[in-house]
Amino acid sequence: MDYSEYDVADFAADDFFIQWVKNPTAAGNQFWIKWLADNPAKQEAIQEARKLVVILSGDEDKIQDWELDEIWQKLSEARAPYTPAETTGAKVIPLRFWQKRATLVAAALGLLLLVAGFILSKLVHNPPVEYATRYGERRTIQLPDSSVVVLNANSSLTVPAEWTSGKPREVHLKGEAYFSVSHKLNNQKFIVYTSDGIQVEVLGTAFNVSDRGNKSEVVLASGKVRLNIARTGENKQVIMLPGELVEVPDKAGTITKREVNTALYTSWKDNKLVFDNTSLREIATMLEDDYGYTVVFRDTTLADKEITAYLDAGSLDDILVTLSETLDMKITRENKKTIMISNY
Repeated sequence: MDYSEYDVADFAADDFFIQWVKNPTAAGNQFWIKWLADNPAKQEAIQEARKLVVILSGDEDKIQDWELDEIWQKLSEARAPYTPAETTGAKVIPLRFWQKRATLVAAALGLLLLVAGFILSKLVHNPPVEYATRYGERRTIQLPDSSVVVLNANSSLTVPAEWTSGKPREVHLKGEAYFSVSHKLNNQKFIVYTSDGIQVEVLGTAFNVSDRGNKSEVVLASGKVRLNIARTGENKQVIMLPGELVEVPDKAGTITKREVNTALYTSWKDNKLVFDNTSLREIATMLEDDYGYTVVFRDTTLADKEITAYLDAGSLDDILVTLSETLDMKITRENKKTIMISNY
């Protein structure tokens, strides 16, 4: 994301910035520290935008007293000074505004009224659009730029109500989705943000993003993408080529890149499941993520059994029957929350 042209209002209306202010993470801290180091002239704008986000969120207690004093000072400087007609010699004692916290907050809101009005108007009249899927559901979405997204089960995608020409097209993903991004003549970027601070930046390409559990995965089917990964102690960029997978652990761990059969990771969008020496443990994780069930192995050694198969991803019952017949195992739903796997 190119924040170089952002002002206070732009930062305070940016979803990624707001999320960092309200729920800071190590990855978010690393990103903004690095960005400020590269853009020191934006430090004041960042500070003012942060204060504005906190105040508008109703969390003004998170702002320190000295910060409120600074806000009041800016307010005082912005007001026209009062000059008496003649000097009376009386001593002027300034009101101790810093002792009246509520008054200071109200004053700060007054100073930032125009900016806040702009932001609130944007959020109220053009709220972001959220698409979501339930367990066992998939959904195909056509975005305003003609890009197509297939949203996997138990996932959500948030997109702006309007996309401005010349600015990056930005979406936020939780869960898993397959993107087929349309290329724009002005090379307008398309950026996918995941909840753990990964940015997938593309121009026009097809790729799969999975943001589940304790890791994120990006699989590139065609084109070229750049990953911006902000983590504690590092800010890394990874260039991907078709047929590659990049796996990013959510905490300390090694970022890996390897060549894969992309069909193993993208077939779900066509309601197919492709397994190639895939362990039951991996399949169990998929069932838990996509259908919301807890998978229990009566014999833990069964989790290491592998399967190579091409299945129709119909109903959950159909999947379980096919797995049971292929592996010669008993795989049943015990209730609405548990799948049991055992030998016959």
